[in-house]
Amino acid sequence: MSEIVNIQVSETIENVTVTVNEVTEQVNISVNQTTEQVNLTVAENATVVIPASITDNLNILNNSWERHAANIKYNNTSTIASGTVLTGDFFGDIIYRYYANTNDANGYPLEDSFYSGFDGTSLTGLIVSRNV
Repeated sequence: MSEIVNIQVSETIENVTVTVNEVTEQVNISVNQTTEQVNLTVAENATVVIPASITDNLNILNNSWERHAANIKYNNTSTIASGTVLTGDFFGDIIYRYYANTNDANGYPLEDSFYSGFDGTSLTGLIVSRNV
């Protein structure tokens, strides 16, 4: 019988799998870098409680600009008056990356964002923007 299981992941990896076959009172998982997926398998009668702070942090990672930029597969480019719109596949969903023609003092576009909709002229449904 194990009372506490501590797992810490400090590298960028795609999957973390945790299998608990014993009676376990507490399982602590700490993910310090970008991780695509964390799997937790427990015995049939086990109870798993996930604190809100963990799910909030996972949602932040999943909705980050960096995750979108790293995982989109571009397939089309459009130009609008204020910038460029790239169309791409993001885990099976079509999303749009917009970056402005105008740059800030550091050379970054004034806006670099992902959107869920684009009608050829206007972008809608802001997903996430890059903070520069």
